[in-house]
Amino acid sequence: MIGDLEPRHRAEAARAVQRATVDLAYRLKVNQREIALRSVAPATWPDASLGWPEPDQMYAQVLTLGYAVVLSCGHDEYEYRTDGRRILLQGKPKNPEK
Repeated sequence: MIGDLEPRHRAEAARAVQRATVDLAYRLKVNQREIALRSVAPATWPDASLGWPEPDQMYAQVLTLGYAVVLSCGHDEYEYRTDGRRILLQGKPKNPEK
């Protein structure tokens, strides 16, 4: 998947995947080898919320470049977004089998 990206995105995407994998393994209390990469893609969000604004929060209104990373552990999928500095996990896992 990372190999499918343009060369200029590969190293940064690999870092995003690694950070997300470490974070998810820590949260789930599992070995990183139990986590699989489902997808990684460059993304541009309309503001600094990375597309997930929280109520009553203000965000810089600038185009924000980063990556959307989807990981799985067991039957659940987890979506992360990163801008290179921050990494955010979507609130609840998705179960693609349901």
